[in-house]
Amino acid sequence: MHLLGPLFLLLEYLASSNSHLWKVEHPAILYAWEGACVWIPCHCVIPGMVLENLTVYHNYVYDDKTKNYNGTILYEKIKSQVRVSQERVKFLGDEKSNCTLHIDPVKAQDSGQLGLLMTAKNERWMENIVLNVSNQIAVVPARVISTFPCPLDFPDHPDYLHPEQAHLPATMDSPWQESDLPGLE
Repeated sequence: MHLLGPLFLLLEYLASSNSHLWKVEHPAILYAWEGACVWIPCHCVIPGMVLENLTVYHNYVYDDKTKNYNGTILYEKIKSQVRVSQERVKFLGDEKSNCTLHIDPVKAQDSGQLGLLMTAKNERWMENIVLNVSNQIAVVPARVISTFPCPLDFPDHPDYLHPEQAHLPATMDSPWQESDLPGLE
């Protein structure tokens, strides 16, 4: 009988926790060159909740003692107020399903892991994106996602950020252009 108490607590926690149902879509690796802009398309589904907080880390680590993430904070939005933002990092998304980011200009020292820590109610979710920034325009491996030189005119809150529903500016064919240009193999 004494074992039923902890079992019920565990079942209650699992039933109330939706973090295992979160779905986030974004490119895993982005390639850019110094001075370009990086547009990071991101689509998220958080069942029954809205995105309340977003923190973008650079080269983060998880601290087991504090149960928090540590790293350079590039952008932090808490309850609709931007608390930390490098002017070049912008959140283009919304609280419903769009977690898109824009970095302009990108710097060589931005290479590394970007961590998108998203919270809704009492739940949180971390997404990892690898950003490789070259000092000069380099040969990008075929079939990888690459960025475009700036400026690209994006509205502050674009509606075209899910690949299947893309309404793209006339200057691009695809938000995740494959590197199939001649000579880039």
